[in-house]
Amino acid sequence: LHMDNLSFLDSSVSNHGVTNNGVTISNSESKFGGSSAYFDGSGDYLNISNSSDWDLGTGKFTLDFWAKVDTDKVDNVVLSHVQDIDNKWYLSLSANTVQDDSDIRFYVFENGNPNYVDTVGHSFNGSWTHIAVVKETIGSGKLKIYIKRIF
Repeated sequence: LHMDNLSFLDSSVSNHGVTNNGVTISNSESKFGGSSAYFDGSGDYLNISNSSDWDLGTGKFTLDFWAKVDTDKVDNVVLSHVQDIDNKWYLSLSANTVQDDSDIRFYVFENGNPNYVDTVGHSFNGSWTHIAVVKETIGSGKLKIYIKRIF
């Protein structure tokens, strides 16, 4: 998605519809393109139309994005898709009050079988961070999370 204006256009060949629910644009903060989506944490979200594109299935996949989180005590779902009760996935940032930072967690349920991966003790410190969730093998392969902070 391009975060150039409030319509949040999908430039993929699928051209998914995007509904904006309270998200604004920041021209003062961006990783590329001159602007970014700003989520203030008060129930705002983007809803992208349902599609089989979001069904991860048993194949290889990569989900990645850039985020700038101003606090290390975050507790929110960042990305998610629910096909049905047995097939769903979500990525969350979960506050870790013991270490005073956040954990990044990705859960995927394929035919009711759970698979997950998480990181422990990630500090955002208001820096742009590239997060990628990768499954490199076919079937119930191992999930990995890659994190790269840019100061």
